[in-house]
Amino acid sequence: MSIGFRTSGIWTEFGDSDLLHAFFSTICYHLEANNWGSKYPYLQKKLYYEKVDPEEISPALDELIDIRAKLAVLKPKDVIWDAEDLTKIPPASFYPKKNAVNLSECFIAVSGRNIFEILFEVLEFSKRRRISVKIQSSHDLVK
Repeated sequence: MSIGFRTSGIWTEFGDSDLLHAFFSTICYHLEANNWGSKYPYLQKKLYYEKVDPEEISPALDELIDIRAKLAVLKPKDVIWDAEDLTKIPPASFYPKKNAVNLSECFIAVSGRNIFEILFEVLEFSKRRRISVKIQSSHDLVK
């Protein structure tokens, strides 16, 4: 089952839900002292658990800019696969084939695009249209 970002009637696929969870877990562990949503509430709490409403898009974009810069100083080996279970390790397929030099380059969607590119695009679209954005599985699209 694939997962993606839903803005009104548009669904932008990311890919594997474990990889998306690893992205948020890595943020939690390295940038929030393992306290989920303490520094980045719009992305870590609102987007991950609910949705980001139109008036929350600008602060969510600010968080995304900060996260990208901070993950850029970490190595790919610093990925956290699951903040709730630090014994879990990423599958061998996680490690980028493009020789990523930092952690911000490691979260690649099934389309081959970096998660930051996708999130910036989705959030900017939502901001322009004044619509919410949320994470949704492909399974839920047919309901």
